[in-house]
Amino acid sequence: MKVAMLFPGYSGQYVGMGKDFYDNHRFVQEYFEEASSCLSLNFVKLCFASSDAELSKIHNAYPSLFLVSTAIAILLTKEGIVPSLVAGYCDGEFAALCAANSINLADGLYFLSKYSIFYEELIKKSKLSALRIIGIPATLLEEGCLSASIKNELVFIGICFSDTDHIVSGHRDAIERLIDFLQLTATVKFEHVGIGVGMHSPIMIDTVKLLKMYLEKLDFKSLKIPFISALDGALITEGPIVKNLILRHINGSLYYSKVVDYLADYDLIIEVGNRVMLHPLLKKKYPQKNIFEVKKSTDLKILTQLMRDR
Repeated sequence: MKVAMLFPGYSGQYVGMGKDFYDNHRFVQEYFEEASSCLSLNFVKLCFASSDAELSKIHNAYPSLFLVSTAIAILLTKEGIVPSLVAGYCDGEFAALCAANSINLADGLYFLSKYSIFYEELIKKSKLSALRIIGIPATLLEEGCLSASIKNELVFIGICFSDTDHIVSGHRDAIERLIDFLQLTATVKFEHVGIGVGMHSPIMIDTVKLLKMYLEKLDFKSLKIPFISALDGALITEGPIVKNLILRHINGSLYYSKVVDYLADYDLIIEVGNRVMLHPLLKKKYPQKNIFEVKKSTDLKILTQLMRDR
């Protein structure tokens, strides 16, 4: 059986995530302790006893999602459920790389901590915003972004779910001009989304420069499980490629339509933790495919039995 494992990114966090696993598995308790030591951050309090507002802060959400997602992935492998492929939504790609044994827990937490801090500094300085837009072709949306961009106020397509479903990100004033453009078309729907999804555009160039020195300190091993990149739909297995991939992930557009297309031949898709943003796309494209969410211990037991019965 071909199994794909998908990892959630920003917007997938919620207070209480992973608690059932923490309460029932000593390994997860030790894993949380190790993570807390890495960043001097109380992940038990943050994930189980904070507020949605606190957990949704980018510097909290990124490492917390990484921690919980990778803990669940390890539990799955301990039950003999090993994927043939991994992928992740936005910052969830780091958890996917960890599940593929390219990076370890400490390195992943270290880099995500630096990334989130630099990104939050950019947000404060540059007044950024993000918008999900449905119902307009990519070519026309690109024209709208170009016309809305003036001097240092820019907007780009950052994430592509389909030819008519995108997330654009950029400076607030440019976003407002783009909204004026969108309102000329009655069939277009749009809504603001949390900018924790990332800019995924040239706006992040200075952040990438800051991150390069920290990235050089990390050791990326060859992947034991192939990873599908949302940058271009390419299958990644070599460690040295991952370093460049990470920087391109931060300041390049992501095409999740290509990731979804790649999953056509997979028998089972496991969503680790909370449902990823790709879930509606997967259900629409593959209505008969078995898509299983694992966010508590009972889910793990059901999935383990399902795999044994096949």
